Order: sequence, then C-alpha cells, then structure tokens
Amino acid sequence: MEVARLFAILHDCKRQNEGSDGLHGERAAEFAQELHDKGLLDIDLERLAILKYAMQFHNAGMVNGDPTIGVCWDADRLDLPRVGTRPVAEMLCTRSGKEAIEEGA
Repeated sequence: MEVARLFAILHDCKRQNEGSDGLHGERAAEFAQELHDKGLLDIDLERLAILKYAMQFHNAGMVNGDPTIGVCWDADRLDLPRVGTRPVAEMLCTRSGKEAIEEGA
C-alpha cells in the first residue's frame, strides 16, 4: 500500500506536458531518490527500489508480475481516458485491472 500511495502521488510529478514526455518517469524516480536521501521519504531501501522501478518504467509499455508494480501500472493505465486513450487489457498486469476493462466495455 505504501509504495502504491507514493506512486500515485509522485509518478507524474516531473511531467513537463501531457503529450510526449517519455522521460518523466525517470525524472520522478530520481526525485524520489532525492527525497529519500534528504530524509523526506521515509521508506526502506527495498520499497524505494520498487517505487523507483515502477515510476521509471510505468510508461514503457511493459507488464510486470510483481503485484505492487502491477497495481501501480494498472492504476495509471486505467486513468488513460483522461488523455483520450482507451486502456488495453493486454497491457494490464492484474486480474482486477483486466476485469475493470471488461466491465467498462
């Protein structure tokens, strides 16, 4: 839960625009590391690594079997209609995410 909450807050925090900004996840991951280094992000190193990975690659068009990363990526992808993009079930990581697509079809 902790990583998913932090992902929700931080993953797009370094986005420069709503269009093409392919490096925003990488910048957000670097920012999370900076916050951690300054003592402002109080999570253990294992969770920090998961958070940074999830942020860095959330827009790389991949799926992941790790439940925490999957929840983060699915939440982001299920919100794509805000920019006019319909989520695709094959790009979702969790059964719940895929069911949400089926229910909305």
